[in-house]
Amino acid sequence: IVSPFARSVASHVRALVDGGSSRELYDKDEAEWESQYEKHMIEEKEKKRQMKQARATTAARELRQSLLSSPRQTNTGIVDEQNHEDALLREELPQNDVGIADEPSRKRARKPVDYKQLLEEMQTNSPSK
Repeated sequence: IVSPFARSVASHVRALVDGGSSRELYDKDEAEWESQYEKHMIEEKEKKRQMKQARATTAARELRQSLLSSPRQTNTGIVDEQNHEDALLREELPQNDVGIADEPSRKRARKPVDYKQLLEEMQTNSPSK
């Protein structure tokens, strides 16, 4: 009688022995080419990431600059810079491609609960002890 663990170990050892034998010979040039190819792919991916980050930074800077450069005027015609800055700080920023505003929430929709009313209902409906 052989335990399940022993059968599992034997199966893994057989797979390693069978998989370890290969008819393909090691080619140094092919390994070098593959290494260069992977390095190139990683560099391309990093370059795209940096370009995307630079675009997002530039867009955010331009948006901020355009918002700050156009102060609103009051009824008297005098520029109210402090109120303009306060309003800008309260404004919601536009979403970038990481978090899309139109995307539905993953949380379950819940109805608002009036806990005082719920307590009263529970007290009136529960039998006295």
